[in-house]
Amino acid sequence: MTLLKLNRKLALLLYVLLCTINTSFAVTPSTCFDNTPGNMTNRFTDLGDGTVLDTLTDLIWQRCNLSQTWSTTTESCLSFTKTRNWRDSLLAIQNYNANQFALGLPDSWRMPNIKELSSIMDINCTNYALDVEIFPSPEAVYWSSTPIVSDVYENKNVVGDGVQDENYIWVIKTETGKELLDIPVSNDSISTLLVRNPTTP
Repeated sequence: MTLLKLNRKLALLLYVLLCTINTSFAVTPSTCFDNTPGNMTNRFTDLGDGTVLDTLTDLIWQRCNLSQTWSTTTESCLSFTKTRNWRDSLLAIQNYNANQFALGLPDSWRMPNIKELSSIMDINCTNYALDVEIFPSPEAVYWSSTPIVSDVYENKNVVGDGVQDENYIWVIKTETGKELLDIPVSNDSISTLLVRNPTTP
């Protein structure tokens, strides 16, 4: 066997291994000012299928990011998170729900609004305000479904208020748990968590 053929076989083997291996990584637990890391954990009930029920808000959350798969064996998220711009994320959620429907599984998943995202953040914690025991594959920033609301100006005078600008969306930064605004929908480097109401299958 020539060296070139051997290199190709080794490259193919490495590719297959990378595609099948659990690529989730252990995340360092949060540092909380009240010295109780994971202090939000008791809020969540593990539903055993890669989702949790937040008993405070009565919302069901996916534990993994959109495009990841939950492993019940290792209790971790498989594969890397795929980041997308806002509109592509909405389309990906639509496709995900279609696949869920075909499998007879809950198909009412959606992008959370900024209040819902804020509700699972603990601003007393840093190096993730998101509980990594519940959400083991946290990303730096997550999209919300909430557009920026701003005043409309004409000749430096306010001529309208409360106008939604769907070119800019609220996001949340998981390091601090704080909301960020003025993020353009064209930004293609943001992840998505999925949520649904328990009353809808």
